[in-house]
Amino acid sequence: DITTGNVEEYLRLIDKNLSGLNNSRLKGSLNTTANTMTLDADVPQFAYQQFDFSNIRLEGVGTLDSLVLNGSATDATLSKGITLPQVNFSIRASNDVSDIIINTNSNIAINQASLAAQIKTYNDGIPVLFHPTSFPLNGKNWSIEQGGELNLRQSAVAHGQVILKEGPQEVKIETVASDIGTWNDLQVTLQNLNLGDLSPLLVKDMRIEGALSGVIVAENPTGKMMINADLRGAQIRVDNDSIGDIVINGRYNNVDGMLTARGNNLDPDHKINFDLAMDLKDTADVFQDRITLRPDNFQIKILERFVGTMFTDLQGTMTGDVNIVGEGSNGDFLAKVRLRNAGFKVVFTQVPYTVEDTDIELKRDFIDLNGIQIRDRQGNLGRIT
Repeated sequence: DITTGNVEEYLRLIDKNLSGLNNSRLKGSLNTTANTMTLDADVPQFAYQQFDFSNIRLEGVGTLDSLVLNGSATDATLSKGITLPQVNFSIRASNDVSDIIINTNSNIAINQASLAAQIKTYNDGIPVLFHPTSFPLNGKNWSIEQGGELNLRQSAVAHGQVILKEGPQEVKIETVASDIGTWNDLQVTLQNLNLGDLSPLLVKDMRIEGALSGVIVAENPTGKMMINADLRGAQIRVDNDSIGDIVINGRYNNVDGMLTARGNNLDPDHKINFDLAMDLKDTADVFQDRITLRPDNFQIKILERFVGTMFTDLQGTMTGDVNIVGEGSNGDFLAKVRLRNAGFKVVFTQVPYTVEDTDIELKRDFIDLNGIQIRDRQGNLGRIT
């Protein structure tokens, strides 16, 4: 019977990403004659990197060749926007075969979910057999079809697939033989995926709508994983701004955490190209994340999310370069674009103006409006100095 005090400082000597386990109680027994063991644990809080769990409860019984473990946790935080208010799980393992059941509730679009699977352990990886199950997502019922299986073994012939369906939406996950190595890759094929249902899971500060299709391949998923994506979006909208149809090519390196992507819309009259580079494992903020937009006669209204505290009702088009440098609210918005047929309303005075075609520059700390000519509703011409 062990009760811990303040052990968090010692945990961080082992791994700086570990925290918690303070004031925890671990109770158990080990009988070497009968080859049995028991475990009873209460842990108020435990965290690793961004994953944070509260009120963890574990109960386990084991023998020489089997283990039964039941557990629960409240307020399981997976990211800044995803919290599972309640997680319950059960694991029954015997002779390298584990049956796992996980039930969760959530604060996001997935209100509750249940997952049941069987995992067999080999020295070169695992196959996972999914049992039929379903979960609601934004009021729509997704199902995992009968007999879904994924083979994540390196030396076995690639086979098996898992299909998730909801009406016209489909996500097919399958193992395929690698073109460059001896391992099996994991291929995900998306068909008509409704981004309106998924965007609350991915982004917190904006609403993304439209349909997404394409292929994502995780190379060597049990080793030095590399993910490549070739995607196409239809009728994409960001908040109230229409982007139209787009194509995206992306790559993620799980070894160094680097995410890169580039893409463009398919409107020949109002074009926008973009690329990004982000280091998802840069906890020390050494790498400066960057998103670059290159509009060509594209609607200026898309910039309102960045300057909306000063100007609203943005009209007209722009051509040039727009850069978002840094992370989240600490990022800088930099732009140098030419405006055409532009107009805006000043938030403070609620007075609308039109802008003579001109160049405009947004710098780190201010918007350079020097020399811009504007007209009010009566056609009076003014010059900003």
